Amino acid sequence: MHKTNGQEHGTNVYFKDMNVILTGLMSPGELQELLAGPPLEIEVHDRDKKLEKPSPRFLCTESVDENLSNVALVCGKRTTHNPLKETKVYNSYGIASLNLSDLLLGQMKQKLHLPIKCSPPPQLLGRERDVWERKMMDTPGAVDGPNEQPLPQGHYFDVNSQLKVKIEIAYPLRTTSDSCERPFGRIIYLFENNNVSVMTKLRSEILRINAVAFNLGSHSLETIERVLSSYKINSKEGESKDLDFVTGFHMLDKKIHLFVLEGLKHKAVKRLWEAVPIKLSGREEEQVIVLYNSGLSFSKRIYDSLDVGLSPIRMYEPLESIMRRPLVYVRDMVPCLCFQAVSRLSQLCRARQLKDVEQNNLFPSADMVLSMSQECGVMPGKSEQTFTVNSQDEPATSSPLVFQRRYMPLDTHNREYIKWKHINKQQLNKQTEDFIQVCRFKVTNKIEYHLI
Repeated sequence: MHKTNGQEHGTNVYFKDMNVILTGLMSPGELQELLAGPPLEIEVHDRDKKLEKPSPRFLCTESVDENLSNVALVCGKRTTHNPLKETKVYNSYGIASLNLSDLLLGQMKQKLHLPIKCSPPPQLLGRERDVWERKMMDTPGAVDGPNEQPLPQGHYFDVNSQLKVKIEIAYPLRTTSDSCERPFGRIIYLFENNNVSVMTKLRSEILRINAVAFNLGSHSLETIERVLSSYKINSKEGESKDLDFVTGFHMLDKKIHLFVLEGLKHKAVKRLWEAVPIKLSGREEEQVIVLYNSGLSFSKRIYDSLDVGLSPIRMYEPLESIMRRPLVYVRDMVPCLCFQAVSRLSQLCRARQLKDVEQNNLFPSADMVLSMSQECGVMPGKSEQTFTVNSQDEPATSSPLVFQRRYMPLDTHNREYIKWKHINKQQLNKQTEDFIQVCRFKVTNKIEYHLI
């Protein structure tokens, strides 16, 4: 990471900094993938606090030393800072995004004025915790973090802040289509939820490709799907550039089906493109939107940690309805990974070129997909019919909290315990039968005596 020298604050700041990158030392495929990928982010740090040297302190001389005797401050809240280590202070900054994809078109010089935007806010203390810890209430006044607050974010857009960047290359870059360095390709399918024929055909083609790769071709599709849904590929299979199989995920809600797939671009991906082609004519329910670019390739997979059976992720509510909820944009209401997943997929559904998806960094990571499945997905095992009926019975305004985890019901049926309990109850009734009758007789006589 390159870092410029510090400059004094002012209306116009001249860095006069030059950074030379020897691209000849990089492989052509890696360089091409880097330039065609997401923009380069340049951080503008204009509000970093100066670090002060800590002065020696003695016990019982600070105002917070009286909290040492308060046990609630220690055991009542999960501490997120190690007092024995120096805590890194967060400082807000600006970000300028530099798109380098034009260099692949033969340009040798560029002079750009990049707008500066605010950096994303940091995660609050203890926010990325599991469900059980998030349900526990914190003790009022229990603070274990630094007392100093960072400076507020700058108003870069309001004052039209820009960063001037000049790019020069010695020779024009040549695009290569070497399949050895970047053998993988990606393809995206988007169509209506009621288009069952396309969904069945696409899933069957994916299962057949993966069945041949993992020696399951002689079994039925149901057996193949059950086996692949529980099979986890190892690192060697995920990095293999010869094993022909499809990875990715399948997301569906009450309106759309979304397939984000990856595999060998000249084998599995090309086969999917030929088997289920794009269709933009006819009724809207029959249209199939496909984002595919045979010239766009990648050096590795990003969904190799997901199951190769592509188990559907059923959203409990349409994706566009989730993004319209105000609570989604409130910090600490939704895990960061889950929010990134639904936000990227919402923008991905509006894209119409695979190149735009890659340059805008709209592919969610595998961890984001798993977080979205846990927070937004309904309980696995429900059929599509039950899923649709429930959506019609319950209005959208009466739904519970925005994101609520759903778990499989516990198996509480224990035959041996129920049998033992029944026998024990019978024995207990035999021993106390006479005693209860005597008690009733005595109580009755006593009541009658008082009435007379």
